[in-house]
Amino acid sequence: WIVFGLDKHAARKDAARGLRTAATETDEVVRLRDVFMLGCMYWGLTASCVSVFVSAFPFMSVISSLYLEERFGFEESAAGSIVSNINLVSALVAPLLGLFVDRFGRRPLLLVVSAGILCSCHVAFLLLPRCHHCYWILVPYCLMGVGLSVYGGVIWPCIPLVVDSSITGTAFGLTTALQNFGMAVSPTILTALHSATKSFTLPFLYMIACCIIGIFSASCVWIIDWGSGQKLWRA
Repeated sequence: WIVFGLDKHAARKDAARGLRTAATETDEVVRLRDVFMLGCMYWGLTASCVSVFVSAFPFMSVISSLYLEERFGFEESAAGSIVSNINLVSALVAPLLGLFVDRFGRRPLLLVVSAGILCSCHVAFLLLPRCHHCYWILVPYCLMGVGLSVYGGVIWPCIPLVVDSSITGTAFGLTTALQNFGMAVSPTILTALHSATKSFTLPFLYMIACCIIGIFSASCVWIIDWGSGQKLWRA
C-alpha cells in the first residue's frame, strides 16, 4: 500500500508537469523492429549507462579490495569494510537525491556530473601514492558512493521519457541486457590487465576510459534534449 500510494503521488506530479506517458490498452509485444524505433537519445542513455556501471561495479567486486591490500597494506577484512562504504553512502544519499530530482529536475546535468565524479575517483585511485593504513582513502570511496547514487537514481527514469510507451519494456530489457553483458565481460578484462602487468595502471585507465565514454554519451543526450523541448531537463 505504501508503494501504491507513492506511485499514485508520482503519477499525479508527472501529469501536472506534462511528463505522464500515455497508457496502452494492449499488452506489449516484443518485436525486433522495435529496436530501430528507440532513437538517438535512448542509445545515448544506454551507452552512458553501460559504460558508467561497467566502471563501478566490476571495480568494486574485482579490483578494489586487492588495490587496498597491495597499495595501502590493509587486511582483507578492513579492505572489505572500506569498499562497503560505497554502498552505504549510496543508500544514505538516494532518498535525498530523489526529493531533489523530483523538485528541480536537471537530469542531463546530473548524469554528466555524477559520471564525472566517478571518473575523478578513478583518477585519484590511479595517482595516489603507496601509504600504509591511510584511512583518508575513504574520501574517494565515499565520493564514489555519492556519484553512483546520483547516476543510478537519474538514469533509469530517463528511459521511459525518451521512448514510445508501447516499447518501454523492450527498452528497459535491452538496456539491462547490454549492461549485464558489460559487467560480465569487464571483470575478466580487469583481471587480465592486472595479471599481465602486475600493476593497477591499465585497469584504472580502462575504467577511466569507460567513464569518459559515459560522460560523452550523457553530454550528447543533454545536447539533443536541449534542442528538442528539454523533456529530460524538466523531468
